[in-house]
Amino acid sequence: MRLNQAIEKRVLKEAEYIAQHGATVRQTARVFSVSKSTVHKDMETRLKQLSSPLATEVAAVFAKNRAERHMRGGEATRMRYAQKNKEQPRSLYCREAEKGSGDDVPGLEFGDAIPKKGGSPIVKEKSMFGVDELGLDLGTNTLHMVVQGKGIVLSEPAYVTYDRQTRDVVAVGEEARRMYGRTPAGLIVERPMRDGRIRSFDLVSKMLRYEMRKVVGKRAAFRPRLLLALPGGMVPSERQTLVDIMVDAGVRSVVPVDENVAAAIGAGIRIDQPYGRMNIDIGGGRTNVSVFSFGHQIVWDILDVGGDKFDEAIIDYLRKKHNLLIGARTAEELKVNIGSARMRGVTLSMDACGRSLVSGLPRAVTVTSEELIEALDEPLRELISALHRIIERTPPELASDIFDEGITLSGGGAQLFGLAEVISDQLRIRTTLADEPDLCVAHGLSALIDDPDRYENIDLVSGSRSDMLRDD
Repeated sequence: MRLNQAIEKRVLKEAEYIAQHGATVRQTARVFSVSKSTVHKDMETRLKQLSSPLATEVAAVFAKNRAERHMRGGEATRMRYAQKNKEQPRSLYCREAEKGSGDDVPGLEFGDAIPKKGGSPIVKEKSMFGVDELGLDLGTNTLHMVVQGKGIVLSEPAYVTYDRQTRDVVAVGEEARRMYGRTPAGLIVERPMRDGRIRSFDLVSKMLRYEMRKVVGKRAAFRPRLLLALPGGMVPSERQTLVDIMVDAGVRSVVPVDENVAAAIGAGIRIDQPYGRMNIDIGGGRTNVSVFSFGHQIVWDILDVGGDKFDEAIIDYLRKKHNLLIGARTAEELKVNIGSARMRGVTLSMDACGRSLVSGLPRAVTVTSEELIEALDEPLRELISALHRIIERTPPELASDIFDEGITLSGGGAQLFGLAEVISDQLRIRTTLADEPDLCVAHGLSALIDDPDRYENIDLVSGSRSDMLRDD
């Protein structure tokens, strides 16, 4: 009886929402976090059983939505695309390519004439969305895509939800992240990237195919070229596998770029200048440290310290001090909202909900910013010690330049409150936080795409430009 009452109450709420907003089944399912079939089936049957006055209004909204769907599949769609493409009409080649009969012609660029059998040549146009060059930042926590001349066009959490038995993907991106820790036994939510390494190339392939369709479209007539920010520490076999995945996902060719090079460019560092500059890119899984001069990475290292280590330290601290087990999302919220590397001017606090290790029941405790300073002490000490060892390996002249110019922090993990000041105090070197540190890699890729001549003398991949994989 309680179950039926709960279902009826939910159906009435959904019906009221549909009647007020004229919402579609898809929109309603998204708002109330249920499947589309559940909304439609329950709505039609339950409202008739309840004899609700909303039944007539909901039926009218459904009828209107069905009519609009038919219109979108007919004349309305043709009129909309005709208006959108008025200035740049689609050629016969583009239409044939959408049908699957037209393939990209090697060796030709946009504007070149494509030979046509038995007739005049056809001018090659841009794809449906005008995308010729893309940049991809495959981060541990977030995936960013940039387009030539447009900057960042996509920013999605790097999460994938799939069926345990069939391995079919159920959700990708923000939708999958919301499902993290809340799925039934048959579904698994994973991050394909973990600790700066690819855990599942299969999931990465499916995730990238899904995101590429968002940017390029399902039926792009011509495949774009891709600048790919490689996660630090990838072995050649992993790099080649990732390149193959991107080609299968629909790109024409791949130009690998070291993640720390793109991060330094995006942070505004002139790495092509004849003096030493140091960038510390603190990502979700790892930290890339590089010393640049004349466009080369003179000293670089990859540290197993990042945002995930900070989250794990918070989870471990609350488990030991409060006998409370919290999830990774709660730990990240604590870190972002009240996390700190040093004392603040005021004490901040936040409630953390989890499962008590004593009673096994749900429980909430109040956590303060001072407690998080204590929780993060160990990973921060590990980070400072590693940075000290890297500076010891730096040639004296470059170390002198770094002392004069300072250190730049980038990456999402660098946004921890007071981290730049702590590094500056411990190393006795001025340390500054880049603008939009979590987007530095994406901004760097955008700069490389928009102004390639400016960076033509920079080593993009670990000291050797011969590693660049090109087709064109």
